[in-house]
Amino acid sequence: PNHPAIAMLLRSLARVRPHVLTAARKLPHAPPPCLVRPMVRRWEVTAADGSKSDSKADFLAADLDGDGTISLEEFQAWQRKNKPTIEVAQAMPREFWEMSNEVLLIMAARGNSGAQNERMVREVMAKTPCSWEDAQPIVEEIRRTALDGSGKFEVPYYTNLIIGLVLGIVCVPLIFHLPTVEWFNETFVTMDQPPTKDLETPLEVSSWAWNWMEPVIGTISFILLICQFSRAQMLNIGMRPYGRRVFDMQVVRLKRKYPNFNGNILEDFLAGTLEKQAVLGL
Repeated sequence: PNHPAIAMLLRSLARVRPHVLTAARKLPHAPPPCLVRPMVRRWEVTAADGSKSDSKADFLAADLDGDGTISLEEFQAWQRKNKPTIEVAQAMPREFWEMSNEVLLIMAARGNSGAQNERMVREVMAKTPCSWEDAQPIVEEIRRTALDGSGKFEVPYYTNLIIGLVLGIVCVPLIFHLPTVEWFNETFVTMDQPPTKDLETPLEVSSWAWNWMEPVIGTISFILLICQFSRAQMLNIGMRPYGRRVFDMQVVRLKRKYPNFNGNILEDFLAGTLEKQAVLGL
């Protein structure tokens, strides 16, 4: 405390502390006074675009009341006046290869396929090593390997898709179209047909066809409901549905073929590749 520099610092903190506490108490959820740190005078202000200015002029411009400290209101007012410049807009990253490793990691963790692809490119660059351009053929080879043989695992999905579309289209004439309903009744049901006056409109036809269509449609709907319920319980206890098992098999195959590359990056790359293929219909 006897040192002049330390004594001056303590006096500055004591003079600044009341202003910081006053500004903190105005916040909607202000922290306890013991958690509020005194604001030390510094010639540094951070703008809305993330750039920092160390000039004394910028600090004085932000310090509206001239008390040597920047309160929350003063800082917010200074940010509102300092909008991004043309240079900042021109320097904004527009492609994935322009982004930093940290940004790519965050975006890839959120499932962005472009970021996952760029992480795979940089992994190839780091482990090969090679340039960004030379890494593209290697990444494309990994992509072909990831998608190789995936068509056979998609057969159940296409089969269910076709069955669902066919049943959805066929059930309409089987309920509302009189000639189709009569043919189905004669072939599979053999129920007595109502008088002609009771079958003059599609709704009257449906009331007759519903006698045998309701049990069938109701049973199919209940089976689908039970399947959804069972899948939810599988996820709750950690069991992997069919799609996840197939994905894990592809990940293991990819890791075995490319053991030099990071397994997590390979897994994210596979997930992004399959997602992009599904979205774009490639």
